[in-house]
Amino acid sequence: MLSGGLGGLGRLVARQLLTEHDAQLLIVGRRPGPWRAATVGSVGSDGGEVGAALSALARHGAVRYLALDLAADPATVDAALRQAVTAARQELGTHLAGVVHLAGTVDQRPLAEHTPHSLDVAIAAKTRGALALHRLLADTDGSAATFVSFSSLNGYFGGATVGAYAAANAFLDALAHTQRALGRRATSLAWSGWDRLGMTADGVTGELSAARGYQTIGQREGIASLRAALALDLPHILIGLDMTRPWPASRLTGPTRALAHLVVRAAPHDPSGPGGPARRDALREALDDLEPTMADRFGTDTPAARQVSASPSDADAQAADGLVEGAGDTQGDAGAGNSSVGGGGSGSADGTGTQARTARVRLERIIAAAWCEVLGIGQVGVHDNFFDIGGNSVAATRLHSLLESRLPQPPSMVDLFRCPSVRTLANHLSAVATARAVTAGGPATGASAADGTPTADATEAEPAPTAAGERGRQRAERRLAARRGTRP
Repeated sequence: MLSGGLGGLGRLVARQLLTEHDAQLLIVGRRPGPWRAATVGSVGSDGGEVGAALSALARHGAVRYLALDLAADPATVDAALRQAVTAARQELGTHLAGVVHLAGTVDQRPLAEHTPHSLDVAIAAKTRGALALHRLLADTDGSAATFVSFSSLNGYFGGATVGAYAAANAFLDALAHTQRALGRRATSLAWSGWDRLGMTADGVTGELSAARGYQTIGQREGIASLRAALALDLPHILIGLDMTRPWPASRLTGPTRALAHLVVRAAPHDPSGPGGPARRDALREALDDLEPTMADRFGTDTPAARQVSASPSDADAQAADGLVEGAGDTQGDAGAGNSSVGGGGSGSADGTGTQARTARVRLERIIAAAWCEVLGIGQVGVHDNFFDIGGNSVAATRLHSLLESRLPQPPSMVDLFRCPSVRTLANHLSAVATARAVTAGGPATGASAADGTPTADATEAEPAPTAAGERGRQRAERRLAARRGTRP
């Protein structure tokens, strides 16, 4: 359920839920509109602007709409919400899994100029709306649902002429703590301003907010931040602060939380040349002279470990056990700078093991880059489960299309569900390539198969598909067949 889901920010979040998570949505808004989106051909005659917005969203998945002012009489609101949830559950065949509360209004004026009525109106959409949704989860089968409130940095820092708005957002932040104390999954995400979306749609406050330390958040940055914030599983998170500005820096008691640790790896360019050990010692001394923290891509000071490897290929292999960057060449001919994911297998005197490792690095790099592109993130771990970090049947279909264009022997849709990590999928593809090479009379081990696909031993067990994974696989294959105009 999304409250305020047809505003600019609401539509962005709704599309993300539909396309990335294969969600089914019940949107609540104040404007009149149809319960169910009209067909494309009848958009203009059914629901006007609201109907058109619903039809656009319905192209991505199942959408229902409830025209309701959440700030109205509580008894009326509660009854309407329960009735809508019951109807949606019957039509869509699913339960209420989460609530995203985006509704709200801004009435900018000094607090002394407010009347009791105007103050009530200014805070009602956020406060009364949140309480109505809170009661809904207590009264229905949604007690285990996740409750996400879109709050504002003003709720924590305040702000001139936005006293009522700040108070309403502070209420959302406090409600999340209360919900946690009741054993519910809840979080309040306190945003700075989105770029020309939501409350900052006119773009007027951008420069003033930036000077204060509130960064403007682009759509892609915002969605990535939403994923990261929900993964932290905390009751209250501040998003979009520029910690180089004195205002936020002077009002926070702890450092910004880093999402990952940085590791600096270095190796001599020619380890077998003269003076190899001496060069490694010099590298180690140079790394020791670095600052203990380094700025990550977000400008956050992050602890940085240092490692000196015997050779560049060893440094690449060590990187395989950490995070995989999504940038770089994704077409299958990765250069030295791209080969930062390593594989298993032992080296041999003739260098065959090193060649196999380099080939595995290239294969894992290609898979990881495709993951990052599909999921819209910057890096993944080689042991991360695709379906635990935002993947679903829709994303798997897109991933399959990318890998088909980038690998000589791409995985099947079934492979994506049976091998849901970068490492297990690379192991599987390498084993398949090795088996084909043997069948064709080629070597059973080595750097690559006859068609250039990297080979390696499948040293990791591949998990059997779960019931949910099997259903997702079937949905993905239906989508793929529909895209190609064939029957599954």
